[in-house]
Amino acid sequence: MCKMQYRRLLLALIALAFFSCKKNSSSENNNDGTNGVCNKVMQHIVKWQNLVIADEYLAVNYDGSGRLNNIKMNLSLSEYRNPTFEYDHNGRIKQAIVRDNRIGNIVDTIVYRYNAAGKVDSMYMKQDNGWHYILSYDGNGNVVKFSLSSGTTTEHYWDLTYDNGNIKRAVLYNRNSNGTYAKETTLDYTYDDRKNPFQTIAMYMFYLDDEDRILRVSGPNNFINETYTRQSSGNTGTSGYKYKYNVNCYPETNQVTLSGQPVSSNPSFAYTYQ
Repeated sequence: MCKMQYRRLLLALIALAFFSCKKNSSSENNNDGTNGVCNKVMQHIVKWQNLVIADEYLAVNYDGSGRLNNIKMNLSLSEYRNPTFEYDHNGRIKQAIVRDNRIGNIVDTIVYRYNAAGKVDSMYMKQDNGWHYILSYDGNGNVVKFSLSSGTTTEHYWDLTYDNGNIKRAVLYNRNSNGTYAKETTLDYTYDDRKNPFQTIAMYMFYLDDEDRILRVSGPNNFINETYTRQSSGNTGTSGYKYKYNVNCYPETNQVTLSGQPVSSNPSFAYTYQ
């Protein structure tokens, strides 16, 4: 497991990166004919497709009872992985068998553990040298600290703050050689007021892509902008998405933006639902 590399993140966004999550009701992002009022229809995401690079997509399928069965992620700057989920007698996901998309061999098994409230409080890969995630929650059920540890040592962690269930700020701290922690990066997010199709599956997407790109799709709404500040250099920048929505307030397509402006006049990604 490696620490966040923001050069990689920016390259991913400029090359038509990943998906998205908060609260902002701009007219350019509410093109769904609902006049700002969303119905209660729920749809399940089955594919998120890069419209420029055909081999880049996220595919999701469900079992006969509607439970999450499998997530297949094909993204050029990420692991090409394909976890199939298994459930315990309480109906909770207990583990995921992870395969490599390209050759189909089993890479590892992700194990999920839960706290007394039924929330995932840790997860680990059996063969990954003891690396595991630990999650801490507030009284509202929001993850406020997200840590990557090896054995009993925390290598880095995120401090998370919320607005209306969406992460509005994520601050990354890395462990120094002397055992102290230094702030490395601050990410500030804004969101729309529409429905985020990744909310229910985001928790089970860690180990598939960079942590911050999963964290920002964990709330009820869709990410519009991410403004990053690198503490060591003072560098900052803003990237995001501009959406077109379907009649049920879910994203139908989006365009990648830099500093609030679309990088192309054509849609960047398309969403398919069941």
